[in-house]
Amino acid sequence: MAHLAVLGSHSTNGVAAIHSELLRTRVLSDFAELFPARFNNKTNGVTPRRWLQQANPFLSQLITQAIGEAWVTNLPQLRHLLPLAEDTSFREQFRQAKRQAKAAFSDWLKATSDRSQILRRYLTVRSSASTSTSANSSTSFTSSFCTTACGMIPVRR
Repeated sequence: MAHLAVLGSHSTNGVAAIHSELLRTRVLSDFAELFPARFNNKTNGVTPRRWLQQANPFLSQLITQAIGEAWVTNLPQLRHLLPLAEDTSFREQFRQAKRQAKAAFSDWLKATSDRSQILRRYLTVRSSASTSTSANSSTSFTSSFCTTACGMIPVRR
């Protein structure tokens, strides 16, 4: 299919510059020799701002409340968050945004996949086995991660 795509197109590029280079030098090198002008790079990736807004609207709203809307069109504006790293109120709001995002993901997973039941059973059994063998901090983290991944969002203190 890739061969047909190269033959039938006027331009061939990867998802990122490194992918375009791999296509040109390794995957489709014979075609790159025949049609060198067709191989180029046009990265149309998602910007970090757009990704953040889509992936975590709770955090996006918190950032906008904290530093204003300028960050949406100017990523370096996120530097204005640095002074808030020591602000206990902001850190608590940040943790709350994380919990909301995890809960939203859990709700989505439950609504769209039967795998959530299988995952919950698997991780609960694994978590129980880990807890019974050792009570160190990594087990606590594993248990916390498992319950989060299963949709039972724990409240950390």
